[in-house]
Amino acid sequence: MPDNKADLYNDNKAKYNKADIADDRGFVNSNTDSSVVSKSDGNNVMAAGKYAQIKMDKESGTITTHSIQSKETAVIKELEASDININKHKFNNQLIELTDFRNVNGNTMGSMMIDGTVLVKTWEHTLQKWVLIRRPISTPMFSNRLNLPTTPEQMEVNLNVLEDIRKYYIEKEKEK
Repeated sequence: MPDNKADLYNDNKAKYNKADIADDRGFVNSNTDSSVVSKSDGNNVMAAGKYAQIKMDKESGTITTHSIQSKETAVIKELEASDININKHKFNNQLIELTDFRNVNGNTMGSMMIDGTVLVKTWEHTLQKWVLIRRPISTPMFSNRLNLPTTPEQMEVNLNVLEDIRKYYIEKEKEK
């Protein structure tokens, strides 16, 4: 076992008390070292082996997760938080003002931009017909809400892309 995994296990073991068999309730699978415990003080602990644990604190309302690696998969993930900390660095909500970010029509616009292209339907004078062309676009990396933009009906562009993306990911999961 690598040293860093052993250190993580020993740190977690030292930080949190073991279950008290007199007052706590739960079950343990001795074959897999997994367990679910509801402690007498209302806290709950779920562990899947030595390196993956979830602890729920009743009084503080805190959910603490310990693991070697954590992955989440979602087609759409919404996160609402008043403070965000990454590696003990708090995201400063005043950063929006300090970096010339502006709130425009409910969207945050600013310096952290992504460059890409967008498909546009336009009239081509030399061909005398409507054509689809790619135009450069610069859009904010983060905004209050990212939805499909409103498109005039005259352009006859299919906007049911979100449902196609969901179906694509569902089919990909079925293939595994």
